[in-house]
Amino acid sequence: MDELRALFWGTFILALAFTSFIASLLLFASGRTIRPRYPSPDRQDALVHLAVLRLSGPER
Repeated sequence: MDELRALFWGTFILALAFTSFIASLLLFASGRTIRPRYPSPDRQDALVHLAVLRLSGPER
């Protein structure tokens, strides 16, 4: 009876591990990775940042 119980728990743990592995593949290995989208830099924004960098350079 102990061998049967051990076989049951072993099979249960293996099935749980296999199911978790498949679920992680479906969730994280898909091409639908969620990444933050940053707006493309505008030319005017780039000029403002360049002016700030010039002012914060050797003039400090």
